[in-house]
Amino acid sequence: MGTEAVGYEERQVFDIPAIRIDVTAHRAEIKVCPLCGQTNQGRFPASVRHAVQYGPIVHTWASYFTNQHHMPVERTTEICEDLMQHRVSEGTVLKASEQ
Repeated sequence: MGTEAVGYEERQVFDIPAIRIDVTAHRAEIKVCPLCGQTNQGRFPASVRHAVQYGPIVHTWASYFTNQHHMPVERTTEICEDLMQHRVSEGTVLKASEQ
C-alpha cells in the first residue's frame, strides 16, 4: 500500500473497433409564408439525393472488393454483411463498382 513503484512495464494491443452502419437523418423544414401562402422547403446536402441511400464509404468498400480483388457481387454482399452486420443489395454493389 505505501510502497512506491520503481518503474513499470507496458504492453499494447492493437485491434480494429467493431464496424457498424451509422445512420444520419437529414431533415429539411417545410414552411408556409404567412403573407403570401407560398410553401418553401429547406435544402438537403448536395450528396443526399434520395430518401434512403448508402454513403461513400459503403460504396467504396463495395467497389474495392469487386474491382480491386475481383470478388463476385454475391460474395461482396456477404462480406459486407459479415463486416458491418448489414447486407447491401447486389444492385448497390453493381452500381458502386461502376462508379
